[in-house]
Amino acid sequence: DLYELPLNDPKVLAAFERGDVLGIFQMEGQAARRICKNVQPVNFGQLADICALARPGAMASGGTEDYVRRRHGQDNWGYAHPIIEQYTANTFGIIVYQEQVLGILKDLGDFPPSAINKIRGVIQYKLGEGAFNELFEEFIKGSSQNGLDRSEATNIWSHMVSSAGYSFNYAHSISYGKIAYWSQWLKVHHPAAFYTAALIKNGDGKDDIPRQQKLMREAKSKGIVIAPPNVGYSKETWTYVPGDSMWPDRIIAGVTQIKGIGEKTAQRIIEWRKAGEEKYGMDDFFPD
Repeated sequence: DLYELPLNDPKVLAAFERGDVLGIFQMEGQAARRICKNVQPVNFGQLADICALARPGAMASGGTEDYVRRRHGQDNWGYAHPIIEQYTANTFGIIVYQEQVLGILKDLGDFPPSAINKIRGVIQYKLGEGAFNELFEEFIKGSSQNGLDRSEATNIWSHMVSSAGYSFNYAHSISYGKIAYWSQWLKVHHPAAFYTAALIKNGDGKDDIPRQQKLMREAKSKGIVIAPPNVGYSKETWTYVPGDSMWPDRIIAGVTQIKGIGEKTAQRIIEWRKAGEEKYGMDDFFPD
């Protein structure tokens, strides 16, 4: 039951830390892989953050690099207000998510629900700084009730305006991060089954072959046996075969992995084999 998996498995987090993300949902792109290795996530929250930090807006704005530096204690920084700390403590004082912007507006700017909903629409539909700035004076007025002068409030507002244009949705990051974590858990704890599924998902088209080769090379480097198609055992596509006292875990290529054999032909071959096994027995049908 994937939902019952603890989200703090040291082996799983270590795999993300070293950038072992081939075949991992949302993480195997060049940018996400690099950010994973730079952030070196030590908990699930940081893993979810990477899903947002790998977005073009966050990288272009410098937010990603700021996060990495602060994560490793390479920056001197502080919180402009306790409410800012309340919403950004887990992201090292950096606004990464849309929900952080809305929370700061609600609690620091004393925005009513109608104004918060308006800003939510500005962010969602990317209406730009002009639409965001329509509520500037309302924020100045509200934040003054929480001890901020105009200069301090303007500085926070400017940061929110620039962040809101690219900030990701926290709910999405958590969902993406959880699927990535589950994928990595399977890769770490059940590697042969994982690589089998990855090979099947990848497909057999011309453009898929280089990726399949990467997956196979990586699987072999981890001691997983990948066997060629076998007339007596292969199914339609890649198959995971658990190990026993004689054989290690292995992946057997399917009939469709043979060039020129499609799904329908593969089905006929397997039906022919099954009929032969039933009529003659395995030893007679495939004699040594």
